[in-house]
Amino acid sequence: TGDQHNFHLVTNTDTHWNSPKETEDFRTINTSLKPVPREEQNIEAEKNETVLTDMNADGIFELYNIAGKRHSKGGTPLDLPPQSFIYSDTAEMKLNKDEQYELGIDFKKKLSPAEISRRWQLNKFIGVLDNPNSDKISVDTAEYMLDKHKRKLSHLAFVQEAKKDFVEGVPLAAYAHVKEQGLDPEKYAAEINQLNQKYKVKSENLKPLYVAESNSANAATIFFSKPCECSVVFEDTTTLTSTS
Repeated sequence: TGDQHNFHLVTNTDTHWNSPKETEDFRTINTSLKPVPREEQNIEAEKNETVLTDMNADGIFELYNIAGKRHSKGGTPLDLPPQSFIYSDTAEMKLNKDEQYELGIDFKKKLSPAEISRRWQLNKFIGVLDNPNSDKISVDTAEYMLDKHKRKLSHLAFVQEAKKDFVEGVPLAAYAHVKEQGLDPEKYAAEINQLNQKYKVKSENLKPLYVAESNSANAATIFFSKPCECSVVFEDTTTLTSTS
């Protein structure tokens, strides 16, 4: 699961229909994922996040709402296929006006990637394509909407991870957007990984500044590349400190 076909979000190119039984099963399209037993989980997500994934291994990525609990209340244990991508719902990850504008949307308030992702549903259109009784207009419309929404979700994945400086690398979900920018997704991802490794090595060599006593509650940890002395100003207090 999780491979690419011309960098689109697919896992294989087989048809979804194999038997009448599967036909009946797929007419009910799930839109949310519930917790699995803890012993079966490979990741802990949280309520109100969304996930782009291929849960039924049929070759097409779906978008699901995540049910269960927030992390603060125990989270939602899930067993997700490789290359699944979770859209965040934390306050820290909410996109500002400029970030939303990049995605072609304009809201007056900040929205999380998970909230935005729900604008671009996939599952109902997959259901249309999987239904042998769908007419040509319905199929053409579903194909158009799927392509449009997948591109938007790929762009959203890119924006989310860029907001985190790609600390976990470039996800497969963002590859389609990278390709649309005229770049080779695999080469771009490799370059990001090299930069991450470079800065990881640098940060491991930095020496932390040990802050002396201060009357300010706004103390912070600062990093230097070599031992030194400096004056640190905390509002009304100036403290001479040194690294070791």
